[in-house]
Amino acid sequence: MAKPTQADNSLPPHITIETQISDEDAALNAEVEQVEKLARLMDSQFNIPGIPIALGLDTLIGLIPVIGDTIGLCIAGYIVLSAASFGVPAHILAKMLFNIWIDWLFGLVPIIGDIFDTGWKGNNRNAALLRAYFERTRQKNTTERNATANPYGTP
Repeated sequence: MAKPTQADNSLPPHITIETQISDEDAALNAEVEQVEKLARLMDSQFNIPGIPIALGLDTLIGLIPVIGDTIGLCIAGYIVLSAASFGVPAHILAKMLFNIWIDWLFGLVPIIGDIFDTGWKGNNRNAALLRAYFERTRQKNTTERNATANPYGTP
C-alpha cells in the first residue's frame, strides 16, 4: 500500500495538512491569548506600591457594592462563553462556572469579599483551565496527525 501523496487530498499544492492544522492552532492560540489578556486585566494587571499582590479591575469595581461584583460576573461569563465556543468540554466549563460563582458570591460580602477577591482570581483560574485544555488538545492532535502522516512508522 503506497503512502498518501499531496494529490490524495483536496488542499492546494502549496498548503499541506500540517500547514492547515498549524494555521488553525495559531488562530485558536491567538483567541486563547485574548482571553488570557482579559483575565489578567480583570484579576492581576496592576501592581500597587506597598501591596504585594497584583490587582485587577475586578477587585476595583468590586468595591462598588453588588453592582461591581455583578459587572465582574458578566465579564467572567464572557470568558466562559468564549471557552464554550472553543469546544471546551462540559466538565471544564462546570469548573469555570464554579470559579466565577465563588468569586461573585464572596464578592457580595462587603470588605471580606474584596479581600477574598484579591486572592481567588477566578478569571485567571479560568484562563489557565482554557490554556491547559488547548495545549492538551493541540498535543493530542499533533500526535494523531503524526501517526496518520506516517502510518508505517518509518521516516
